[in-house]
Amino acid sequence: MKKAQVATEMLLMYGFAFVAIIVAVAAISYFDIFNFNENLPETCYLPAGMDCVDKAVITENNVTFALKNNQINPVYVNNLSVSGCSGDTMVAVGKSNRSFTSLPNVVPINGLFKLTIGCPGLLAGDRFESIIQISYTNIETGLSNYANGEIKGLVV
Repeated sequence: MKKAQVATEMLLMYGFAFVAIIVAVAAISYFDIFNFNENLPETCYLPAGMDCVDKAVITENNVTFALKNNQINPVYVNNLSVSGCSGDTMVAVGKSNRSFTSLPNVVPINGLFKLTIGCPGLLAGDRFESIIQISYTNIETGLSNYANGEIKGLVV
């Protein structure tokens, strides 16, 4: 009888500890003590050839990200689509170029370029996740291609 009592008391103590942990986690979550949105990673991912240079800058009105043409030929960037965004798309080619122009535009071999798309309705502090597709044409071959990727970040 004594062993059964010890086993029951042990299960009861561990049960209370387990319930206390569950209640503590629920309270932390309910009162938003930790803001998990700020701790999630911000990423910009595209396949080889169109490489993200930095994380995306996501504001309440647009999404901007920098890329590098690592292909063996210059490309003609035709279009950009970002799921959930439907605004105008613009491009700025070159390291220090800050003046955006309408697409399409030529990007040289190893050329840096920034793309921006209007995305109204985003709220500061929210998490933004989107699939992106860049349509481009290889100038040497004339073949059209797509680079599909994703962007994750916090709206600032």
